[in-house]
Amino acid sequence: MDDPQWQKYLRPSTLFNAANFENYLEESRGSISPASSPPKPLELDFSEGET
Repeated sequence: MDDPQWQKYLRPSTLFNAANFENYLEESRGSISPASSPPKPLELDFSEGET
């Protein structure tokens, strides 16, 4: 919280504004190094009910 670089992102209007989602998504895509592997896709299993 004390880092000036990140303080601009800590405003509630910035953090929780749905209109900013695309911007966050594009920024995150640009910050991934080419050597890192992409995250595994989420797999949901609906074949079993609640236990």
